[in-house]
Amino acid sequence: MELSGQPTRLPKGFFGAVFLAAQCLQEVRELGLIREVRDHVRQMRLSLTSFDVPWFYEQWEREGQEIPRIRSRAVQELARG
Repeated sequence: MELSGQPTRLPKGFFGAVFLAAQCLQEVRELGLIREVRDHVRQMRLSLTSFDVPWFYEQWEREGQEIPRIRSRAVQELARG
């Protein structure tokens, strides 16, 4: 789990939760009440476009395959609004 204070795995489910929240918020038409939440989720998606882990990994490792997918999906979700 942790080694020298650094996580040794990607947090499971976190990214999916961010993307699910974004999709749910897109369904809401009355923005007045959720504007701050929507802005916060947008900022989280924006930060995922440059997401990386604080340890070295090879392209063939899980992180090397998962991180580009996360970044790409974040860009796609931002493009949708």
